[in-house]
Amino acid sequence: MSLTLLGVIHADPRGKERLERALVLEPPTTITLESRPSDVALYRAIIKKREELLQTLQGQGLSPEAFEALMILDVRAAFQEIFSPIEYGEKQGILVHHIEHPTFPLERSECEALMAPIDDLNFTNLTFEQNQIDSYYRLIYQAIRGLNETMRMMMLMKLAPSLRQEGLDRDDHPALRLRELVNNSDHVLHVCGAGHLLDDEEGRTLYSKIEDLHPVRKLAWEFDENFVAPDVEPDDC
Repeated sequence: MSLTLLGVIHADPRGKERLERALVLEPPTTITLESRPSDVALYRAIIKKREELLQTLQGQGLSPEAFEALMILDVRAAFQEIFSPIEYGEKQGILVHHIEHPTFPLERSECEALMAPIDDLNFTNLTFEQNQIDSYYRLIYQAIRGLNETMRMMMLMKLAPSLRQEGLDRDDHPALRLRELVNNSDHVLHVCGAGHLLDDEEGRTLYSKIEDLHPVRKLAWEFDENFVAPDVEPDDC
């Protein structure tokens, strides 16, 4: 019995290929996701709505470069941390469990989510966007590996409102479900936001709640074909 926590950064342009590579190299017998069952239909509706909006804007003069860049960022990369594992599970006959807390955080209304604006209609620099995401992955990697204590503390401060509200911990429910599932599976792979992998003295993060299960913590970034581990020593941070 083993447990892997696979941390992702949402809307990563290379997220799909990284996740697919992770699933091949770390083949699970059970997959769990940071989502609720009802989220899947909502996410598909959001993607469809955004694709339709981009096609409309293309007809109104949106440049081919901007259209392609925004299709990658707002359609193809959207929610891949949900859909890539689901597709893999369907192909391999593996059960996929949605284990997000049923009431935390408060869900946005469907109307609000579907009408969320596309950030920048003139955006075309995918290389810049990818570099920004990979830079953040690098910082999280260092924080998880104990190479940057200052960054770990800063990330926890930023994440605090999304982890605990009014005495309710978002990761309590996923932690409970993982404890149940890990006893009945050879290898559970849980895909979640990378921040949930951080050590936390206050016990708010998922990792801190199940540390006794000795989960392996990895980032989707580590499964990039060109990944090179940052050469950083603790004294350098």
